[in-house]
Amino acid sequence: MLRHIGSKLPVELFLDSTNERDRRLCDQSLGELQVTCLNIDDYLHLPESLNLKTPKLERYQFKPFSLLFSSFQDVLFLDADAFPIRRPDYIFDVEPYKSRGLVTWPDFWLPTISPLFYDIAGAPRPNVTMKSRASESGVMLYDKSKHADSLLLAVYYNFYGPKYYYQLHSQGAWGSGDKETFLQSALVLGNPAWQVKTPSQMLTSEGINYGSGIWQADPELDMIRYLESEKAETEDSKDGDEKRDADEVKTSTMFVHLNRVKIDARRLNLLMGDLFTKEEDGELSRLWGPDSDSVVEVAGYDLEKVIWEEIIKATCERSLLEDCDRIREYYSRVFTK
Repeated sequence: MLRHIGSKLPVELFLDSTNERDRRLCDQSLGELQVTCLNIDDYLHLPESLNLKTPKLERYQFKPFSLLFSSFQDVLFLDADAFPIRRPDYIFDVEPYKSRGLVTWPDFWLPTISPLFYDIAGAPRPNVTMKSRASESGVMLYDKSKHADSLLLAVYYNFYGPKYYYQLHSQGAWGSGDKETFLQSALVLGNPAWQVKTPSQMLTSEGINYGSGIWQADPELDMIRYLESEKAETEDSKDGDEKRDADEVKTSTMFVHLNRVKIDARRLNLLMGDLFTKEEDGELSRLWGPDSDSVVEVAGYDLEKVIWEEIIKATCERSLLEDCDRIREYYSRVFTK
């Protein structure tokens, strides 16, 4: 998707397996797109002289370690199911990244971090209001030169996350995992950071389902609008605020995070029955439901169609996966009729 929108940014893709077949397939599929495929286990081996067992990472722990082991100093981190809908190359050269060095995006929910976490960290408790939002770590901007200590602390929080910090950060709320560790690491150390103020928005109006996802804002425009609003008189009505939020989504959306389902071409046979429902006439439906116009309005193009085209191009044209025939059939029936 990065190359489809014209981005020239180099990419490092971390795999969570030492399976050489996965590494080879990754190189064959993505090498010509300036993607370097790396096995994270290669970086975790400890010298035999230490007589220590190599740590086994699970789920959310891969994210901070991939940031740590990446050769890049300036990092646009994207989950495997997150990507920009417009070229993001310039955002390293503008605010808020230039001055803050760490940019995170909001989730839908209020923060649920336990006050005990701040007591343990020896940090002041932040002022949480009804406008405060938890972090959503599918997309992040990270300057490792400015935030080396923040990143190391985030690694620590995640290494001990499953037993301690994930519960302290979420207290059992929706989305427990790594997502709060990055911003909180910077705040605990007093380092500058920017959490985007523009509210995240659902991809479609159907609510939380298999096909849903999250729209996230352009951070530069977000900061500009926030600073302008700070200077302006706050006399707008609630209705005006809601209209402004809707307009912002349509004009300044930068990323989408398809956080409800992982579209893995190698395992689609396990998902097809649940993902692809049928219309009343028996025809297969789009993954995100029938309201494709609203997605086109935000992205500027048929995003769902393009995703399937890129899956076919990156995977099916270079391999003989059994699922590919089914993917092509689905694409033909849904997007070319």
